[in-house]
Amino acid sequence: MKLFFNSISCWVLAGVLAGSCWAGPIGTSSVAGGILYGTGEEVTIYFRGSEAGFDSRLWLDLEPALGPFFPNHSTAPGTSISLGVVPLNTPLVFHLEVITEPYDWRMGPAGSNSDGQVHARITPWAADPLIPANGFLVGWEDWPGESDFDYNDHEFVAAGVSDTPTPTPEPATFLMLGAALVGLGLVRFRRAR
Repeated sequence: MKLFFNSISCWVLAGVLAGSCWAGPIGTSSVAGGILYGTGEEVTIYFRGSEAGFDSRLWLDLEPALGPFFPNHSTAPGTSISLGVVPLNTPLVFHLEVITEPYDWRMGPAGSNSDGQVHARITPWAADPLIPANGFLVGWEDWPGESDFDYNDHEFVAAGVSDTPTPTPEPATFLMLGAALVGLGLVRFRRAR
C-alpha cells in the first residue's frame, strides 16, 4: 500500500513539474504585436519548447543581427544564451525564420509581417524549475493566414527586458532640478552668514 501511494506521489509531482514546464498555448491574455526593450542589464534568453511541425529558428534584429538561436527541433528546453548587456530602451525585435517553408515573421504589429498577421505574443513569465528567471514569455505562430494562432510553435523566455520603454527624464526636468538645488544652496548660504 505504501508503495502504491509513493508511486502516485511521484506521478503527481511529475505532472505538476511537467505542467509548469509546458503550459500549452500562450493564451489571449498575452500582448499581441508587442516588442521587448533593453533595461541596461544583461539579457538572457531561454528556449521553452516547440509544438511545431515546421523547423524554425530565432534571430534578433540588431546591427548586426544576432543568431540564429534555438533551432526548435534540436534545442533542449531550458537551454539559455546570454545576449550581453543591452542599453536602456533598445528595441529588441526578434524574428522567427521558418526553415521548412520560406517564412520570416517579426515581433510587433501585424503590419510587420507580409500576411498582415501578428505572429508573436508576449506575456509575463515567473521563474520555474526549468527556466529559473523572471521575464517575458514570447510565443510564435509559424504558419501564415488561416492558421490556428495558438502561439506555441516556438517559445522562449527573455530575462533582463521590459515590455515597455522606461521613461527617461527630459532635459527640462534636469534644468528644474538644477535650479532648485542652486536655490537651496543660496538659502543655506544666506542663513550661514
